[in-house]
Amino acid sequence: MVKVISKNGKQLMPTKRYGKVRRMLKEGKAVIISKKPFTIRLLFDTPEIVQHATVGVDPGDTTGYAVALDNGKIVEKGEIRLRTDVKSLLAARKVLRRSRRNRNTRYRKARFLNRCNKKAGRLPSSIEQKARHIVNKINELVSYYPDYTLKIEINKFDMQKLINPDISGVEYQQGSLYGYENAKQFLLVRESGKCQLCHKGYKENDGWHIHHIIPRADGGTNKPDNLALLHKSCHIKGHKTGALSKLKKAKQFISAAMYNAVRYKLMDEFKAIYGDKVAFTYGYLTSINRRSLELEKEHYNDAIAITGITEVKDNVILITVIKQARKKKRSLHEATARKGRKEPNVHSVRNAKNTKEITVNGRKFALWDKVKVCGKKGYISGFTGNACYVQDINGDYIKADGKSYKQVAADKIEHIRRNNNWITERILA
Repeated sequence: MVKVISKNGKQLMPTKRYGKVRRMLKEGKAVIISKKPFTIRLLFDTPEIVQHATVGVDPGDTTGYAVALDNGKIVEKGEIRLRTDVKSLLAARKVLRRSRRNRNTRYRKARFLNRCNKKAGRLPSSIEQKARHIVNKINELVSYYPDYTLKIEINKFDMQKLINPDISGVEYQQGSLYGYENAKQFLLVRESGKCQLCHKGYKENDGWHIHHIIPRADGGTNKPDNLALLHKSCHIKGHKTGALSKLKKAKQFISAAMYNAVRYKLMDEFKAIYGDKVAFTYGYLTSINRRSLELEKEHYNDAIAITGITEVKDNVILITVIKQARKKKRSLHEATARKGRKEPNVHSVRNAKNTKEITVNGRKFALWDKVKVCGKKGYISGFTGNACYVQDINGDYIKADGKSYKQVAADKIEHIRRNNNWITERILA
């Protein structure tokens, strides 16, 4: 989208007619006054007519948004996809810091009474950054429209209802293990005392092993629906043969839990910024509106329903996907001084970080630059020597024609443009 300012300085409706914008700039009928967001100012008189737009937002790990005019025309719709690796990176930092502080070093004062922040309304850092990015991106979107109303869906997810739709009354206070001594006893009853791989009962010389279907390292929990009852021999064999991957994985409700934690923060932030121009709605109303508009279940279609229009007259074919990426590895906790001490450690040689860019035959390639490989457009996600890894917007690797490996030689890559840590692409809905 291109923001447009009239000759008198009033903001007009944005435009997607990029060809017309280029012609006006070339003919001297407009000038560029800002490159981010790209904004032009007209140098000729024009009617200063604007239309009222409703911006619908469905927040979450993947935030859907849509902009609808009062006549039912959909001006824009899309998704904002946030990073999902922040929590694991924070956990890695925590482990490395703890190991560093626990070293027996005569020169460092012990520090074990670390204070935690108990400020009211505080969120964990991994959730706080998601709330901040959602607010920033919606602010950026709204700034394109001179006359608008912002409508946001605010939900509270019943986590136990998501797991068991029939739960009611006192059952909310009785967890899955209610009436059982421990998880092992629960699994023995649930599986009728049989191994979930070989489907045989207890073996005298082969005890039971409780296996996490989704590993704890990958975000799995200790809940019974993520546990499997296996013979010890079956567990070892399953790891070697890959049979463990056949176990049914429990549904993860990470996004719902995150949104429950962040919803009040979002409400307060948007109220403080927009005041009377922001309104809040609820999920059950969104579901009713989406079905009445005969739209499929998608984040951007939810956002269309949130706008409150009663009829979709002109829906856009393409959606805008805005994806957040990690541009540069700046993990200072891994920047440990050189090991060994065979020589005085006066230079503090640091561990190498990720490769930010490479130069091949005078051509520079940087992380997340938009490129073309064998007619397919994608983004550079990493480097190996003088070759690059290229992914599309959905994270699937793009390979060179006739090759089975992922690396693409730099001389086979056509550079399109630079990127920061936000990738934007328009794709078919």
